[in-house]
Amino acid sequence: MSSAFVTGGSGFIGGRLIERLVADGHTVRALAARTAPPRRSASVAPRPSPAISQTSPRCAPADGCELAFHAAAALGDWGRREDFERGNVQGTRNVLEACASAGVKRFVHVGTEAALMAANR
Repeated sequence: MSSAFVTGGSGFIGGRLIERLVADGHTVRALAARTAPPRRSASVAPRPSPAISQTSPRCAPADGCELAFHAAAALGDWGRREDFERGNVQGTRNVLEACASAGVKRFVHVGTEAALMAANR
């Protein structure tokens, strides 16, 4: 199987994605805003990272991965526009650049908002 890089590894979608990837035989490396709860797969411990908006275009966990799943995001009902833009817009740019530099072949952007919006249709 291939190796995968996941951002947002401690979140709802990212955590379950990691579990599924591992169950399907993928090697997984992940970044997370916080340490994942103990119930997560013991084979992958998402590495706590600085804000994804500060991720370097040379992101070591993406090196050698064929797949990337970007599930990290700034979430909340309220907040400053700048914080959401820094976390979601600049953060996504940074992860895209890091994955391109690492030679990742397939990049998938997933998020809670997409799942929630689909449920409201």
